[in-house]
Amino acid sequence: MADEDTSGAQAEAEVSVDKKDSSSKKSISDLKYKTEQLEREKAELANQVESANIKYSEAHQRALQHEVRVSSLEADLQKHADAAKALAETQAKLDAATKEAGELRTAALGLKRNMLTTYGITLEQTEGKTITELDALEVAAKAIHSGKAGNYALAGGGGSPSLEGKSHRELARMAYEKQ
Repeated sequence: MADEDTSGAQAEAEVSVDKKDSSSKKSISDLKYKTEQLEREKAELANQVESANIKYSEAHQRALQHEVRVSSLEADLQKHADAAKALAETQAKLDAATKEAGELRTAALGLKRNMLTTYGITLEQTEGKTITELDALEVAAKAIHSGKAGNYALAGGGGSPSLEGKSHRELARMAYEKQ
């Protein structure tokens, strides 16, 4: 019986070893499967991290480009603000110069009108005339007043008979007679 017990124990031990071998083989294949699955998940996560890093890098690059553009626009804005300030100053100077020119024009007209009174021209006759018209009137007044004006300036004629109502033939005959 002791032999039987020993052989039964051996048989049980062999069955137990076989069970352990098959269960350890099963455990090893499970571990290999889980390891492969974890490696795939790890590779997938690495791809996701790499993709996220690329997207981050692109977004960061765009942010830097926008930052440069904003700085450029701020500089342009400052330059245009300076130009607007200079324009406002220039406009103020122009307005002041225009106002002064108007005042000087009025003063010049007044002086010219008063000067023309020395030639016998009244202020009423010079009312509403431009500086150019007053200059022409002054030239004529000086010529008449100095006595050097021609007959045309004094409303005189050249001494020739009236030419109105004469035919072309008569006018030609008159012209030949004067030669």
